[in-house]
Amino acid sequence: ESDRCLYLPPMDQPGSRAHIGRLKSKVQLHLDCKSVSRVHAELRPGPEPGLLILADLASRYGTRVNGCDAAPAGPAGVTVRPGDQLEFGDSDPSLGAVCRLRRQGLRVCFSALSEASRQTATTTLQRLGGRVVDDARDGADLLVMPRLTVTAKLVLGLLHLAAPVLPDFLTHLAAAVQAGQPPPLPERFRPAVSEAALLSGPLADSVDFGPQPKRRRLLSGRRCCFLRPDGLGRFGDIVQAAGGVALAAHSESALLA
Repeated sequence: ESDRCLYLPPMDQPGSRAHIGRLKSKVQLHLDCKSVSRVHAELRPGPEPGLLILADLASRYGTRVNGCDAAPAGPAGVTVRPGDQLEFGDSDPSLGAVCRLRRQGLRVCFSALSEASRQTATTTLQRLGGRVVDDARDGADLLVMPRLTVTAKLVLGLLHLAAPVLPDFLTHLAAAVQAGQPPPLPERFRPAVSEAALLSGPLADSVDFGPQPKRRRLLSGRRCCFLRPDGLGRFGDIVQAAGGVALAAHSESALLA
């Protein structure tokens, strides 16, 4: 379940802790997996707003963040943020737990919704204690849209690890929270692709619209020069979100590149 989510309790006070593990009576975030220790790891506030520290508590099978072993850091822990992929226990998904970290109080960005759908989704989101943000750069957890169309908003959302979902996801999430059940998987509410090139091209079977942290390094170390100012304005944020540097073609930095 690669898109299982950990929805965090409030952790905005110094000394806040959220323990993760298999023993319900001792943890705030319960994972019912064979290789997860009874009290496996803990989350606590990080050095900056929006950041957290994840510490492995000497678990038997370890903890990984975006594929990197977090156990050697010990009690000092490693810095994590919403959207990161966390693995607890055995690396075999059938034995361990692979999760996405989500903050409590979802931040949701809407794209191409009708006014009626937008109002319904906003009402449901308010019931969940969440709020609407203008775009993924504002820390969106979800990008709610009726279909997957490749736009700047979608690309930014994917780069910022916002999961694209249908509006119905919020309704099912609210019902699960109300019933005290596990949250639904965003991947089961992924909008259908509407781009003909993606549906019929050579990559049709391999395109993954789920959150992928490695996307944030796609342009790492690269400089992208834009000939037109409007191009820089429209796509510069995308280049930066992918780890690159966006430059105007006639800027001093571009001439020296």
